[in-house]
Amino acid sequence: MNLQEINLNRLDALGIYELRELGRRVGVTRPTALRRGDLIVRIKEQVAMGDVQKSPARGRKPRGINLDMAKIADNDNFHSYFNSVLSGVTEPQVRGGAEGEERAVSGYVHLLPSGSAVLIGVDLNGYPAMTKVLRENSLKTGDYVDGKAVYQPSRSSFMLERITKRSSGVRFDALEGERPSVACTSEFQKGERVLVVTPRPFDRLNEITQIADAAKSARTIALLIDETDDSAKFLLNCGIQDVYLTKVNYNIQKQTIGCLLALFRAKEAAEKGESVLLFVDSFNKLFKIYNNSASPDGRIDPNQVNLGPLVDLKTYLLSARALKNGGSLTVVGFLNAPGGTIEDYIYNEFTDLAQRVIRK
Repeated sequence: MNLQEINLNRLDALGIYELRELGRRVGVTRPTALRRGDLIVRIKEQVAMGDVQKSPARGRKPRGINLDMAKIADNDNFHSYFNSVLSGVTEPQVRGGAEGEERAVSGYVHLLPSGSAVLIGVDLNGYPAMTKVLRENSLKTGDYVDGKAVYQPSRSSFMLERITKRSSGVRFDALEGERPSVACTSEFQKGERVLVVTPRPFDRLNEITQIADAAKSARTIALLIDETDDSAKFLLNCGIQDVYLTKVNYNIQKQTIGCLLALFRAKEAAEKGESVLLFVDSFNKLFKIYNNSASPDGRIDPNQVNLGPLVDLKTYLLSARALKNGGSLTVVGFLNAPGGTIEDYIYNEFTDLAQRVIRK
């Protein structure tokens, strides 16, 4: 990619090491000595002057850190942060699989801008698709498939080798919708975007069950982030059958897969004509996972916000819509009350998108 194709407004999507590498490429003097904000300013100034000369590398570059230029490409098909995570997806639970070992897999296809694809498995694992699978099948994002995955030692992961069954895909986003008329009543309107702002010590699980009981005609799906099996069992015992749990010890790829799986399930049910109520507990926890992972070493300044993950996380709330020919997806996301730099930022960003804000 040429430097002329860079969208300078997307530099916030890069981690600090990626910014330093970009700084070297455009000729910023001693990029490692600059703070993140100052480095972004210097990169913009250097590109604007047109005096782009690669500066010598100083210091030791951390292992595994490469500049993903697709994050800042000036086109409509740039990698989202989720896509960047899924581009390197591996099977996290397999250790030392045998070459040629097979397993049955099922899940939703997620196409990547690079032309590759990942199967979002119902077992919360990701399976990269082999080239021949993409060549032999006209796969689209949202297709639900059953197939066989084979272990590849070179990739240290299982890869989708063949498809045995393919169902009609999720086309929820492409269907004609209608804007819900948000009434001043306590009842949620179908397709509404709802935020529940709570203090930190708050029983969100009990709140989920109360809201679900009040909307008995809706199908309830709950996404629990950084929670335990006990929390999931509590909701199951309360009659909520669709519970998706991502535990605190899951890596970033498995967290992403779990969150996308819940969203695929919700959209699929709404497309089939059901009224779906999707709970996200919570946007704060979800954001912090991706915000921290945006730093290559997993650590980040508590007051620093990466805009790349924030844009992708907004898609959960913006997925709420009512379809013109029946079916709807209502999203209810929990949010911490303002009380810090990141909390204040998230609060302002998400409350601007919500159609109903409930403060506890």
